[in-house]
Amino acid sequence: MGNDDLAIRFSNEMYATRSEVSKALGTSLIDTIWTNIIKYRGQFTRYLSLRQIDHGQLSLVLTPSISESLNAIERKLVKAMLKLGKISKTSSTYAQYEQDFFARQLDFVAQKYRLGVNESFLKSIVNDTVSTISPDRMVLVNYYAAIKYLKNHQNDPIDEAFFADIYALLSGQDDLATLYRQHEIASYEQKALIGKTYAAAPIARIEEMMGQLQDFIVHADFSPLVKAVTVFYYMVLIKPFETYSEEMALLTMKHILVHADFDEIPLLMNFEEWLLDPREELARVNNEVQKSGDVTYLLASFIPMANNAIERILDGAINLEKEVLKDEVRTDQTPSNINVEDEHKPQSEQILAPTPNKPLQLDERMALPGVPVALDEVDAARIEEHLMETNPALKRGEAYFYARHCTIGKFYTISQFKKTLGCAYETARTSMDHLASLGYYRKESYKNKFIYTPIGRK
Repeated sequence: MGNDDLAIRFSNEMYATRSEVSKALGTSLIDTIWTNIIKYRGQFTRYLSLRQIDHGQLSLVLTPSISESLNAIERKLVKAMLKLGKISKTSSTYAQYEQDFFARQLDFVAQKYRLGVNESFLKSIVNDTVSTISPDRMVLVNYYAAIKYLKNHQNDPIDEAFFADIYALLSGQDDLATLYRQHEIASYEQKALIGKTYAAAPIARIEEMMGQLQDFIVHADFSPLVKAVTVFYYMVLIKPFETYSEEMALLTMKHILVHADFDEIPLLMNFEEWLLDPREELARVNNEVQKSGDVTYLLASFIPMANNAIERILDGAINLEKEVLKDEVRTDQTPSNINVEDEHKPQSEQILAPTPNKPLQLDERMALPGVPVALDEVDAARIEEHLMETNPALKRGEAYFYARHCTIGKFYTISQFKKTLGCAYETARTSMDHLASLGYYRKESYKNKFIYTPIGRK
């Protein structure tokens, strides 16, 4: 097998470390092969603004297979969001569905701390029916309180106030004297001269590195999944808090994904599996990232876990739909204002049927001249065609979105494009940036995301 084939195999088919390549090939003489692998990965490398404890720069390698895997997970997140969006969040059936996921997450927290608990006890915490509890089990109550906080504060920015609120809940301290760790964490590895790794950041570096992290969360132009994994690694690297740094990292991951307009779906995803690591696999991967500066090793480990988590949510959503249908009382209702004949036409004919003698009216509040305030689908479709015929640089999806999202004074997001078109985040980001470059939107940074405001056009 040629070196180029090996580079693709050990980067695309599996994202292997040098030692894994050596083991797979049965030889330690792989200098030339490894050089070629690094060269191949260089085509897909992106550098991050985050600096390691030794001030080395972090990077990511978004190979075709990793990018496609991330896009697939995002599509499933959108699918789950749409499915669950049809079900009333106040129904008892949905509450049971949600409680099962939270109880499973608490089970992993319990296993980390070697707490002998059963399912009924975990559900009593989630149902808020637990009456008495021993001090060692309060970590479960506190962790669920943090989950509920994320659920009720989905738009909170990720800043020091956010970390303080979450850490206060996790630690059970109403009034924190200090937020960040005040004691050094030492390890044998820090004293090693070769292959040095750090157990945690020195306390003198914590505030600086957490500042870098918050800046990265607000400004980094990566997909939400990439950003979430990077933030997890960096928080575990720093260990900024006296206790619960891993739990804080997981909760921050979830909040980043909630911010990406996936609604409450990320809160159900069982990232807590990373808390239970009997083979110390996660520690090994994090050490590899620290030594190489390549976060892709952790990203490759995250993908199967995230995929399994979203598959469980989708499977549960299908069963939930069936239960909801069983509970619904069906009545035969035909609204008087619906033409029964039209109901049997293809959807495209119902939506795009022409509206006779209906000219577009000028309204100065719209970015595009000739667009009425109360757009219906027929108007939007006509504008979409007008855009396609007058600007060959536009893609169909971009014209479709802009025709329906062009009101002066409003702002739109990448997540809205993704939700409207049902595409991956990276596709949505590229499309919105393209629309901005063509002068349809003005791109601005607001809190933890980019917003796009329509620009008046003549």
